[in-house]
Amino acid sequence: MVKAAAGYAILRIMMQNCKENTCMKRLLVFPVVVVALFGLDTAGLMAQKKAPEVRYAKMDKNGDKKLSPEEFLGKKQADKAARLKKRFGKLDKNNDGFLSLEEYKAARKGKGATLV
Repeated sequence: MVKAAAGYAILRIMMQNCKENTCMKRLLVFPVVVVALFGLDTAGLMAQKKAPEVRYAKMDKNGDKKLSPEEFLGKKQADKAARLKKRFGKLDKNNDGFLSLEEYKAARKGKGATLV
């Protein structure tokens, strides 16, 4: 949000007092200026679109190919941890106390983009 506001402010400054023939040149330069100042946020875009396997592997701290309740919860605050613990119980379809990759992926399909 801050980047968008700053970009809009830059555009307004660039477009002040411009004549018809210079406005187009300034508009063409605007994206270059914004990218130079703020950079491309490709890391943020890529983080949002990680495959379930990648997210699952990151949460699986001991590498045993299953998520324990502790791994699933991570470092959450107490109130959020209580809700997630309840959710974990619902997601653990075979009641073995762990989430398999298949259970995790099924939960992501039902929930949408975010699981935790």
